[in-house]
Amino acid sequence: MRGDSYVHYLIHKEPVEGGVVVFYRRNTKDDVLDVSAEFVRKTRSGWKMGYGGGLSTGKGEDVRIDDSSMYLPSTEGTEFGDSPFPMQFGYVQHPQESRIVIRDKATGLSKQAKIVEISRDFKLFYVFLDKSQGQQFEITTYNADGKMIRQESIDESLLSNASEGTETIQGEKLR
Repeated sequence: MRGDSYVHYLIHKEPVEGGVVVFYRRNTKDDVLDVSAEFVRKTRSGWKMGYGGGLSTGKGEDVRIDDSSMYLPSTEGTEFGDSPFPMQFGYVQHPQESRIVIRDKATGLSKQAKIVEISRDFKLFYVFLDKSQGQQFEITTYNADGKMIRQESIDESLLSNASEGTETIQGEKLR
């Protein structure tokens, strides 16, 4: 993937139509968490990167989901060609977060994200979305008993990836 020693740790591979989405960590400082996702295609000459992106934040349970997640838009009609995107992916650090639901505000459709536990305090999540779902979402996390841990509204159409509304963690309003 892009350059020497670029991938520090391969987290997960998700087979999709036309290739694989790989999730990985790069070489970063100890106090930084990061995750990247790339769509790659198998060609006659090997694997070819299609499209992707990455993000990083500091460590801590109180990192907002909009700071520790990323929206990859559809690539249909672009120079990147077809891909499995749109997709929302990221990570959570709260040890009790075991289920994540993403509801889009355009259609009200909810999808449960897949979670890959890397460690007790670092879990990758991702969900492939429909283009009709837009870019405004409500992300809710739950513990193993189904109790809501936190809920955030995010608007991925904003260039700054800024959030709107409020965030709630275990019943306490943070914003």
